[in-house]
Amino acid sequence: MKLQVVHQSTRKPATFRESALRNAPVGVATFFAIIPFWGWIILALIGLPLMLVEIYLMARVEAGHRLGDVMGDTEVIDLKNAT
Repeated sequence: MKLQVVHQSTRKPATFRESALRNAPVGVATFFAIIPFWGWIILALIGLPLMLVEIYLMARVEAGHRLGDVMGDTEVIDLKNAT
């Protein structure tokens, strides 16, 4: 798909730490989703609001950054158009 996650200010490929921070909101939701009953309750209280914030930011922020990008200070670039 010719996409790459890079650090916003340095434009270098994202490090493991940045990638982990970027994926934390989705990881939290997924973790609780696999735990029966109590996990589903926590998912409803924490995971779903996180996902709603992700969707809201992707739709409303001009650059299309999601919560994970803000947390990891990253962005996704299109390598076809990158110089």
